[in-house]
Amino acid sequence: MSPPTAPDISRNTPSPPKASPSAVDPSDTSRRDATTTMQELAAILQESPVVAIRWRLEPGWPVEYVSENIRLFGYTAEDFASGAVSLSDLLVDERNAMTDQCPESELVSGYRRLEYRMRTAGTARPLVRFLVRTARDERGRLCCQGLMTEVPESLAHEERLRLLEQAINTAHSGIIIADARLSDLPVIFANSAVETISGYAPEEFLGRNCRFLQGNDVEQPGLEIVRRALAEKRDCEAVLRNYRKDGTPFWNEIRLSPVRNRSGEVTHFIGVQADITARKEAEAAMARRDAILEAVSVATETLLRSDNYHQALSTALRQIGEVTGADHLCVWQEKKSGDHRTLSLDQAWFGPSLPYPPFDRYQGIAWEESLGWPSAEELRQGRVVQGGVEGRAQPEKELLRSLGTQSYLCLPILEGPNRFWGLLTLGCREAGVKWNPVEVEALRSATRVLGAIIHNQRTERELRLGEQRYRELSGDYELTNQALRKSEAQYRSLVTNLKEVVFQTDAQGLWTYLNSAWTEITGFSVEESLGKSFLGFVHPDDRQRNSELFLPLIERKKEYCRHEVRYLAKGEPYRWIEVFARLTTDENGVMTGTAGTLSDITARREAEDVLRRQLLAIEAAADGIAILDREGVYTYVNSTHAVLFGYANAYELVGKSWRELYGPEEQALLEQQILPTLREKRQWRGTLQARRRDGSFFDQELSLTLEEDGGIVSVCRDVSERRRAEERLQKSLKEKDVMLKEIHHRVKNNMQIVSSLLNLQLEHVKDEHMRALFVDSQSRIVSMALVHEKLYQSADLARIDFGEYARDLTDSLVGSQDARSARISFQLDCDDLHLGVDTAIPCGLIINELVSNAYKHAFPSGGAGAIRLRLARTSPGWLELEVADNGAGMPVDIDVSRAGTLGLQLVATLVQQLRGTIEVYRDAGTRFVLRLHEAPEKRLVQ
Repeated sequence: MSPPTAPDISRNTPSPPKASPSAVDPSDTSRRDATTTMQELAAILQESPVVAIRWRLEPGWPVEYVSENIRLFGYTAEDFASGAVSLSDLLVDERNAMTDQCPESELVSGYRRLEYRMRTAGTARPLVRFLVRTARDERGRLCCQGLMTEVPESLAHEERLRLLEQAINTAHSGIIIADARLSDLPVIFANSAVETISGYAPEEFLGRNCRFLQGNDVEQPGLEIVRRALAEKRDCEAVLRNYRKDGTPFWNEIRLSPVRNRSGEVTHFIGVQADITARKEAEAAMARRDAILEAVSVATETLLRSDNYHQALSTALRQIGEVTGADHLCVWQEKKSGDHRTLSLDQAWFGPSLPYPPFDRYQGIAWEESLGWPSAEELRQGRVVQGGVEGRAQPEKELLRSLGTQSYLCLPILEGPNRFWGLLTLGCREAGVKWNPVEVEALRSATRVLGAIIHNQRTERELRLGEQRYRELSGDYELTNQALRKSEAQYRSLVTNLKEVVFQTDAQGLWTYLNSAWTEITGFSVEESLGKSFLGFVHPDDRQRNSELFLPLIERKKEYCRHEVRYLAKGEPYRWIEVFARLTTDENGVMTGTAGTLSDITARREAEDVLRRQLLAIEAAADGIAILDREGVYTYVNSTHAVLFGYANAYELVGKSWRELYGPEEQALLEQQILPTLREKRQWRGTLQARRRDGSFFDQELSLTLEEDGGIVSVCRDVSERRRAEERLQKSLKEKDVMLKEIHHRVKNNMQIVSSLLNLQLEHVKDEHMRALFVDSQSRIVSMALVHEKLYQSADLARIDFGEYARDLTDSLVGSQDARSARISFQLDCDDLHLGVDTAIPCGLIINELVSNAYKHAFPSGGAGAIRLRLARTSPGWLELEVADNGAGMPVDIDVSRAGTLGLQLVATLVQQLRGTIEVYRDAGTRFVLRLHEAPEKRLVQ
């Protein structure tokens, strides 16, 4: 239904004439009725929230009519009638949208409903709905007319919903909504992040209960927390062990919240999920490290208290082995005999899965790098070595296999500073086991303690021998007492020489003992620190947290505490310190203080920060980056690499072989050529055809770098589009080469036609002077045609072999001379030159003119003579052309630059064109020496 056309009430209408009481005109009555109707309609519009409007579809959209109630938006009808305001001034950035709905150049049938923001006289921006159609006014102009009214904020509401949906879908956390009103709480929404976390697409969640992520692993403490929260319809947080689509487990931290309607009824549950696998693995690694350090601490006490070193060491190895998960631990001692070194098994612990080997089999093993022990020198230098049996040198491989080992870790034992004593080795029957840096550092603490104890034992043994010797020689008790004091000093040296701070505090937390490592780490002297509260040396921002971490130890809820805090240091803001502490008690069990160690882990924390930033940079890289172990299995893959090969996330590639990403031919190429080259040169770069997950192939630019442990760092990118562009370019270049050859060929043919026409015309010319001019012109055309012939015969369409060209040109010139020139010899001396067309044509014309002139004018009597042509490149970009004869010589009154003959004028012009010089020598004939600048080459095909 079309709305009524509103009358123009913005203009004043004349008052109707007063009727005579004696005569009433029927037309006057109709006019008064119409006026009354218009006034009533105007009054209705004035009070209506609906504004009538009409505007012309012209630039600026001038308004022809608007009802008085436009005042609802802060304007008056006069604002539009005067042209002070137009419709384009009202709409907020919506001109294009309005133009699309109401074109300015055509009549569109039917009504259209439009919604836009409108500027008002104030700051408000209400949402206005137009119901309009296009029509033509009385002058035939295209107009748009209809009604407008303010509407609720529907578009704003929809926009907020759209933004909310976009935020949910771009969130890194998985967000799932389940319907609490349906049985078994089916999922009705899942954002895209759930696929990154679990490998399941969002649509695979719909209609299912989230418990499918646990598979058969349903006996978990976290599940009980979730079940109770669902039953009680309340919030909860829990950590679950879920399984990805490929079956790999991951740790999922979930926050569950109920959604209630206005009646308080729970209608939905919203779950926010985060993959905390990396955090859990780090916590597990830290727990293993704490267990190792605890075992080292207990083992240290066992070794220090025992009189039987070997028995105590065997117990200590068992304690450490059980917490590390290793199948065996061995202590090896290096012994020297002259220039030779051997390795002997000193003590060992083997788990229940491995039998104890005979010790005599592992005594006096030759241990030199030259004998196939490449790791020997690394260990003597204090470095840790770990890896698998495969790929090791034969002697190492045989020893490790005889111990039942597939994966191993070797740590040096230093007896005192930089004095190598032997090794501590850990072995596992399982291949591919790697000890992380945190565990290695904890085990290094064990080797430092073991080295200090070995040093102390050797010192005590020497002291006992000395004591015995003194007793035997003199029986002097004082000497024995001195030896004991020395032994005590050596024992104290054990503590003093440790890199870790050994401390004791009293019950109030005041330092009562600190070894010298305290000064090395913090810069504070021991003397100025003793008697002060340890908390005063903790960084102010960490003091509260440090006290909270100590509280379970003070309340005796834990046997020890271990944590990391910042300590103040002289000359720098702080040092990161790892604190390990136990309570000290008296014989009645009353706490007397604390004792323990402080380890400087600043370098480790900085390295971890650097590693974290590097991992973030690698993850954000545009290229695919991956790390493979020595067996060719992916141990790290960034997200770009996964996407490049069609995988939803990196977890799907970790643990797989590189062979799954390449076809049979590429696998053979990698194994037979590329990997051997990589092992030899340690780097390789090239292109391969790789295979995506869906089976499609793409061209890949690949860079491989071999690591020290045999692993590989791979960097790759998809160059399929670049390869296709190169192929298109090569095809285009070939087509242009063919086109240029055809052009040169046609130019040469056209010049041959011109020469032939001149030759036909020559048959009708009787005047000798005119004939000579025709012959000269023919010669010049032939010289230029010969250049184009050489160009289309050349592989390089921009340059020609000028030596070959000069020989062909001069042969043609010599052959065209008359019989009287037969006694004139011609000599050509030309370097091997390749010239561009802009240099070759002028040089050819110059040679044509000068050689022709020599034949014509140098020997007027017809006697014997010689003409010589020489062309050479004297320096980059410069040529020297010489034409000489031993004839009559050029008259001295002829100036080449002002010569009257066409030939010499042409030579002078061409020399000027090449920015050259010309010199004429008239001794013993005539000799022209021209120095010419090569014209820059114009590459027609780039």
